[in-house]
Amino acid sequence: MNFTTLLKDLSQVVYPVLCPGCAKYPQSEVTLFCDLCNDDLPYSHTGLVPKENRIISLFDSSYIIENAIALFAMDVESKIEHCIKELKYNHRPEVGFELGKLFGERFGNILNKEEIDCLIPVPLHRKKFIFRGYNQSFEICKGISSKTGISIFKDSISRSKGTNTQTGKSKSLRLKSLKNAFTLQSKKALIGKHILLIDDVITTGATLKGCINVLNTLDNIRISVGCVALPVE
Repeated sequence: MNFTTLLKDLSQVVYPVLCPGCAKYPQSEVTLFCDLCNDDLPYSHTGLVPKENRIISLFDSSYIIENAIALFAMDVESKIEHCIKELKYNHRPEVGFELGKLFGERFGNILNKEEIDCLIPVPLHRKKFIFRGYNQSFEICKGISSKTGISIFKDSISRSKGTNTQTGKSKSLRLKSLKNAFTLQSKKALIGKHILLIDDVITTGATLKGCINVLNTLDNIRISVGCVALPVE
């Protein structure tokens, strides 16, 4: 054991990495959550009916969504909400990667059956990326890819318009603020592909609609959407 490894092990004893769900107990050595949280994770049922569920209902008939899947149902002040906050606001990108691995493990068969060709993370505006240091949706994609082998097209869509946080905004205000917020970059690479758009949380679907609007300028593509958390109604 070298000195660096020894210091790392000692720091884990003195300052253990806490479970991102409860922030009370040390994170498991083999999974993202502590043992207590692992025993009671609120998995979403959307994967049972990926072609007809509450996420699909967020989109009107002008949006053709092949499949929609959420990993967890997220209640207010729940372990999943706390986990998402740790990922986005407490500089823990590794939480996104581990959540992506869980997504890939749970839904790998569906993604294979539906012949998903590539993962596209919902992009962050440059200013928010610099402030946060990473795109949480990209971290989730990396975890999914590690379990499924599906390629990530990280730079296919860019966010050309900054917006304030969408939390608390009505559906109409979200859509208005996101109008023309996204730009398509790699057009030829996406033609003929079945794309899985990945976001951390799906609430009104406004952000995904902004991405889908630019993707729909391409011919011969199929679009599915996925997220880690779907808020409970």
